[in-house]
Amino acid sequence: MEEPVELSETRLCGIAIKITRTSQFEDILNSLTNDNSTGYRIYTVNMEFLYWARRSKKFLEVLNRGATTVDSAWVRRLLSLKYGWAPDQIAGSRFTPLLVERACRNSIKVLFVGGSRELHDALSKRLRDLEKRWGCRLQAEYLDPGKVRLFPEEEDPEVQRVLEAVRVYRPDIVLVALGPPKQEILIDLLWEDMRENGVVMAAGIGGSLKMLAGLEKPAPEWVSRLLLEWFYRLLQDPRHRVVKVYRSVVALGCALLEALLYRLRGK
Repeated sequence: MEEPVELSETRLCGIAIKITRTSQFEDILNSLTNDNSTGYRIYTVNMEFLYWARRSKKFLEVLNRGATTVDSAWVRRLLSLKYGWAPDQIAGSRFTPLLVERACRNSIKVLFVGGSRELHDALSKRLRDLEKRWGCRLQAEYLDPGKVRLFPEEEDPEVQRVLEAVRVYRPDIVLVALGPPKQEILIDLLWEDMRENGVVMAAGIGGSLKMLAGLEKPAPEWVSRLLLEWFYRLLQDPRHRVVKVYRSVVALGCALLEALLYRLRGK
């Protein structure tokens, strides 16, 4: 398939997908130990992102200020239908372990934001096992900021707790697992303060934290190829996933229409 002429043309529901190849993400990983790194805000776009981007101009603007990747097979198929070429799928469930391993091997400090004490305990135990495999020691801190509202503001006490943790711990990487649109907006609100305190990357990782902790299993490759990852995850956590599935179905209709009209117009 043809390569895109410009990354800015790779859009779906207004969201500009800026990281379309795995090699681009690998370059970002390689830059983490560079003192001159400009810093990266990584947002992994799935169908729920399309839902929120259509309903909130603020969220759309936040996404387009960061470096976005294709998280879901459905988003990848829709972009392929629209443009006639397929971007690489760089899902949070796959890049989060790579990112954490890179941090461990290079003595990069990580702050995990979001999740309960039980989740943090499970994650800490899981990471101890991974450290033995990797032959290194991860420098990590964990923060449960409390109940963050759907569209947080900078003055919110939960947001201020994250800022205080950044100032005290001074991590290199901040991984926020609050789900969209909370995690992306929080990162955007605090980005300048994060950069001033030495953060070189902040990423919204959503449910990837549970997978990293071993509390959920990532979908097998064949499930993803059949576009059934959403169903696989729904079976693991139906109570929390059913609303996400509904939002994704709503977004699918709008995005599919957009892709078809784009192709029919010959653009």
